[in-house]
Amino acid sequence: VPHGRMHQPQRVRPATEPPATACAWPRRPFVPLAVERSLLPALVCSRAERGMMRVQPGPRLPKLRTACERLGITLEQALSLRRHHIGANHKGRSADLMQLGSPADVLASSTHFEEAVAEYLRAAGVVFLSEADQKAQKGTGLPTPDFLLRVPLTIRTTHHALDEISRVECRRDTDGILYSEQIVNDFYRDGGRSWAAMAPPSASAHTRGSEINTVNWIEAKFFYAASSVAMDGKSAVGKLHAVVEKYVRQFGPGALVLAYGSGAEIAAELEARGAIVLDASPLDLRALHAHMRTWCAGADGELLP
Repeated sequence: VPHGRMHQPQRVRPATEPPATACAWPRRPFVPLAVERSLLPALVCSRAERGMMRVQPGPRLPKLRTACERLGITLEQALSLRRHHIGANHKGRSADLMQLGSPADVLASSTHFEEAVAEYLRAAGVVFLSEADQKAQKGTGLPTPDFLLRVPLTIRTTHHALDEISRVECRRDTDGILYSEQIVNDFYRDGGRSWAAMAPPSASAHTRGSEINTVNWIEAKFFYAASSVAMDGKSAVGKLHAVVEKYVRQFGPGALVLAYGSGAEIAAELEARGAIVLDASPLDLRALHAHMRTWCAGADGELLP
C-alpha cells in the first residue's frame, strides 16, 4: 500500500478506559533539500506548465520514476512537490485553473486524510476535541488545531535506518526507498539537521533510535512539506511556520502529520518551533485512495495528481 500501512482490524476501545497517554508513530526519513532541487527539472519543464501528471506526455512519467529512484524520493512525494512548484509559478490561481483538480476534490481528499489520522488516534485510545468541537466550545477567534488532545500525549517516533550502503550509485533500503550513496554521505557530512543525533549507517543498523516527544495538539496536512518552497506566508507550505507558532503559543508543543512526509530542512525548522513532524506511514489510507481515484488516477488506477 503506497505511503500508508496495510489495513489491520482495530480494537474498539471501551469508553470506560482512561485516555491513552502514549502511542507509537513510525515515519519515513526526511528528504534533503539537495534531492528536491535535483528533481525539479524532471518535475516542472517550464514556468508555464500546468496539469496533473496523469495528463502529461507519455515519456514524462517513466523519466520521473527513474529520477525518483536515483535520488531516493517516492513518486508520491515528488508529485506533491511538483504541485507546490506549479502553484508557485502561477500565484493567485486556483487548483482548477492550474488543472490540478477541482477545489472540491482536493478539499474532500484532505478531509479523508484528516479522518485517517482521527481513526489512528481513536484506535490508540487518544481522546481529543475535533476542530468543530473546539469551535462549539470556544466560539470564534481562538486557534483550533485539527485535534486538541484532552491529555498530553507522548509519541515515540521511529523510522528505518539506512543499512549497509554498497559502492554503487543507488541501493534499495528496507523500506523500499532508493538512496544515492553520494546524497547520504553529503547528508551526514552536512550535519543532517534532522538526523544529527543519528549514527552513520552501518551493516548492523536496521532501525533508527526512537525519539520521544510529548504533544498537546495535532494538525493534519494533505501534502509534502517541501524545503524548496519559500516561507512566504501565502502558500500551504509557506504558512507552516506561522501555523506552528500560533498553536504553540496557545497550547504548547504539538505535531504535524504530513501526508507525504517532509523535507529535512523544513522539518528541522518546524521541530525547532515546537512541532514534531510525522507522516502517513501508520495510517489506513484506503478511503482516501478510493476518493483520489475518482479525480487523479491514470489509466491503470495509479494515483498521479
